[in-house]
Amino acid sequence: MDAAGAVAGSELEVELHGEPFVITVRGRARSDGGAHLLLVGFHPRGADGPEREGMAVGRELEDLSPDELLAAWGRARPIPDPYEPAPFFPGTRRDRNRRTR
Repeated sequence: MDAAGAVAGSELEVELHGEPFVITVRGRARSDGGAHLLLVGFHPRGADGPEREGMAVGRELEDLSPDELLAAWGRARPIPDPYEPAPFFPGTRRDRNRRTR
């Protein structure tokens, strides 16, 4: 990861494994204990949306160190397709077990 990223608002441009990425904040949360969490998205430069998303501890994207961003990249997962919800029990159909009265 390139430690010298360019900051623009809530975006950060970095290089991850030699590829240019834009990191954005996709969500924020704060637990009762006071820990602040950021849901960060990793966009390949020029892409319409993020390819992966992961969690990082912090208040603002700009406060995260290069090591923290690299750790968030390591924990990041591909974004799930919102149009294909996973079944509660794999291998079952959604309408098969509905009760009728």
